[in-house]
Amino acid sequence: MFKIFPREVGNPKRKLVRTKEDLIEDINLHNGRTSCYTTVYGFERTKGYRCDYNTAYLDKVFFDFDSDNALNDIITLEEYYSKLDAKRFFFCSGGGYHYYVKCDLILEDKKNTLFGYHHHIVEELGVDLDVHIIGDLSRIARIPNTFNLKRKLFCIPLKKEWLYKGDKYIKEKAKKQQECFSYVYGENNVDISGFSTEYFYNDVESEVLNDMKIDINVEKEFCEFSNNAKKCLSEPELKWKNRGALINYLFEQGYLPEEVCFILEKTLSRARFLHMKRDENQINKLWKNRFIYVAPNWIYR
Repeated sequence: MFKIFPREVGNPKRKLVRTKEDLIEDINLHNGRTSCYTTVYGFERTKGYRCDYNTAYLDKVFFDFDSDNALNDIITLEEYYSKLDAKRFFFCSGGGYHYYVKCDLILEDKKNTLFGYHHHIVEELGVDLDVHIIGDLSRIARIPNTFNLKRKLFCIPLKKEWLYKGDKYIKEKAKKQQECFSYVYGENNVDISGFSTEYFYNDVESEVLNDMKIDINVEKEFCEFSNNAKKCLSEPELKWKNRGALINYLFEQGYLPEEVCFILEKTLSRARFLHMKRDENQINKLWKNRFIYVAPNWIYR
């Protein structure tokens, strides 16, 4: 699973490890004292005191689920990949769930390919994937059989049959380390090479939008929104993930970027609004990506 070096560990500060022996030494030093993470991927080269993330050895796809529906999402993935007889392994992190599936090695356009494949699976299966891991070649994950101090449980490899016994059964298992590092199922690598998509987005370029006179009665229009959309709009400090869901929801209601910006300026705190607009450029990025990433089901309730 972690055969390629160099890679990085995080406990929580990141540092390079260049050999398997270095990784084991770091685990033995920190396990039980702090959280132990390592990068999902190994790398071909380093860049200063870090790995060169563009040189990731992209031979697997990592999925991370931490919502209330996480176990059901893992089961959805497992039923999908078992039909392909894909080589795969999965874990309870102590809190959520991690799922790995092996893929044919990607040599070019790695970030875009991983980004596109993650979105394909989200759309195809409707799973609630942690958005922070999408297309992320530098992602770190908890090391199996190390202790999750926050949850007071171990990150453990899972047998397939355990998935169907429920979260409570799995968490009981996670009170102890397991005898092996992972349980591997399937024989085939999946081919993700055809899923490359544009990862970086430019600002919306439209003279019509820039010159638009916006006239929206925010309170009146709120009446037509779903309950969860209304709840999001009532939160002046709305965080990035839920804010992204809300923005995509507004796009799907027919609002244009400038109109969404106008609405959020009225509902977010000044600091949160400026951070979203200036630092994250979140509305424009999501507008460029609106045909790939849609609003999640929960915001329509």
